[in-house]
Amino acid sequence: MLGLLMAIIFPADYSKYKIVYRSERISGNDKKVFLQDVNHDGTYEKIIINYDEIMPRIGIRTIDDKVFGEASLKGIIKPEDAVAFCDVNHDAIDEAYTISRRGDSVFLSISELYLSTNISVKTKFLFSIFEVNGKLDYTPVSEFFFKDINQDSYLEVVFSYNALYSLQPRRIIVYEPKKDIIILSPLAGVKSNVFEITDYNGDGYSEIFVLNGTSENLNDTNSIPYHDYTPWLMILDHNMHFVTQPWPFSVKPATFFPFTIQYKDTLFLAGYLIAFGPNNLSSSMFHFTNDFKISERQDITFYPGLYLRGLLKLKNGNDLLCLIDDKSGEMLLYDYTFTLVKRIRLEPNSTPVTENKYFKKVTIKGKSFYVFQSHGTNPGFLLLDEFLQQVIRIDYPASTEKETFTHYKIYETNNGGVNFYIQSGNKLVEASISYDFFWFLNLWYYPAYFVLMLCLVFLLQYLLKQRLEQRRKIENEILSLQLKSTLAQLDPHFTFNAMNMISSLIATNRREEANNYLLQFSKIMRATVIEGEKIMIPLKQELTFVQDYLAMQQFRIGSDFEYHVRIPENVNSSLVVPKRIIHTHVENAIKHGLMHKEGNKQLSIAIAQSEKDLYIEVTDNGIGREEAQKMSPYKNTGQGMKIASQILNLTGNLTRKKYTQEIFDLKNDEGNAAGTKIVLRIEL
Repeated sequence: MLGLLMAIIFPADYSKYKIVYRSERISGNDKKVFLQDVNHDGTYEKIIINYDEIMPRIGIRTIDDKVFGEASLKGIIKPEDAVAFCDVNHDAIDEAYTISRRGDSVFLSISELYLSTNISVKTKFLFSIFEVNGKLDYTPVSEFFFKDINQDSYLEVVFSYNALYSLQPRRIIVYEPKKDIIILSPLAGVKSNVFEITDYNGDGYSEIFVLNGTSENLNDTNSIPYHDYTPWLMILDHNMHFVTQPWPFSVKPATFFPFTIQYKDTLFLAGYLIAFGPNNLSSSMFHFTNDFKISERQDITFYPGLYLRGLLKLKNGNDLLCLIDDKSGEMLLYDYTFTLVKRIRLEPNSTPVTENKYFKKVTIKGKSFYVFQSHGTNPGFLLLDEFLQQVIRIDYPASTEKETFTHYKIYETNNGGVNFYIQSGNKLVEASISYDFFWFLNLWYYPAYFVLMLCLVFLLQYLLKQRLEQRRKIENEILSLQLKSTLAQLDPHFTFNAMNMISSLIATNRREEANNYLLQFSKIMRATVIEGEKIMIPLKQELTFVQDYLAMQQFRIGSDFEYHVRIPENVNSSLVVPKRIIHTHVENAIKHGLMHKEGNKQLSIAIAQSEKDLYIEVTDNGIGREEAQKMSPYKNTGQGMKIASQILNLTGNLTRKKYTQEIFDLKNDEGNAAGTKIVLRIEL
């Protein structure tokens, strides 16, 4: 059980995949570094774009920063604009595509990335933009699509541009590289983006499915076709003409996603509509007929944060529609009939990386993974297996400077791995993921946990047994010493003296004194029996026993004997002390120090308590230890003190506290023996 708990708290890293991170910094915060195999030879080059507002430049370098070439981009470019690379004309050399601006004119910049000669840059005029509140109204281009939409053997460049506040331009744009021309979609007031490019009707030419939504400047679009009061069904052909006349949905504000969804050999035309107005929060899915009429509508529960994130293609070729709640990370998957088939819990703020609407997949040693991005407090990439369970996480680099942009490149390597090339701020990180052929060696971790815990249990049991045996041994030794001390104190001589005293008092008709003496003697005998097997007793009980004993001795010795017991109020009388530790010294003081003294005999017991210790002082004005030794016929004076010292040491070992005993021989002004003082210190 303990091993299982340890395994949960400190899980083993038994992943079949290993990640190697390599990081570097770049100088300046206005550069983006892209990794691209420009000439398709299996070796990647660095494409560096400098976003200088006076002279923006594009350059090519090797991985180890050998410079191939550099050129001006002929216009201002912004870091937030997309940059894409593709060999659209199939000449085995990639081009770089981005947007540049000169004054109020917007251009498509095309950079021929030659390695043997210098970079060649050309621009294609797109349109002019307007000013709003004294500033040019432009928004970034978020994505470029590359597809041969007109069957001319060249890949067309498809993207969108949307004015933020002014009326125009809001267009879908196609660049035809073979004819070197720009084609614009019809004039529209609604904001539009490319969501999918697919040959839906099977004529060999691709259709462009336009995602569009309403904005905040509704009244400005009254005089423009396809205003942004509502979203529209919009589908363009390869010539940028509408396949069918766009028609609106009667909700606002809202966004509409048109797409195709595959089931077996059939491609269905469908759509997803989100209405997110304050009094009109709803979501609907649609099927359309071949003539673009609604054939089926299904309303679903919608709440802010639940958006369409793309489609997932299964192994059998069927598609699943994916909605994700950004806040909770819940992913909902619907089939072509819009039936909910699966719920998956992801990290919050996780979205799939998509390519032409589909989840991007990568392969590591023959196994496929879906790539997701986490945009939360711990940004990075997630690799999910075909069951959509997270397997691998790649963290974004932590930049120490302000991050003005983050971008990445994902590519598969020749050895069956996957590389993530990530720039965040001015820090670059390359995360290489590969299959760990020795991953099974990590499986020793849990058996080792079990063996280690088993050994630990046996060791603890052994140590506990040894500790208990040692404790029993010490307890038996203490009890033996305490019994020896008790027998020495309550020997037949003491008992006979007590009996004779009681008998004498009765004979002289001093019955009340005899009763008192007998009562004290009985209390001593009773305490001896009851506390016989105890090692420690409360201080209060020990002092009661001692005071009963002293009362008997005072009655027996006479008026020459006086004793005093001083206990300050701050002393806790419930503190435990070794049994008879005070009585041993009291009995020893009377028997060997005071009984042989002529005249006044005094004995005092003083108790004091500090924060950490209890102090006990037993002081007498007897003849002293040296004289007592001379007068003892058996030469055994001091045995009681030795026993008391042994009891203190053993009890200290048992309780793991420090108990000490000090003996002071008192002298008078002439240097003669004047008694003995015993100081006991008991650690609390």
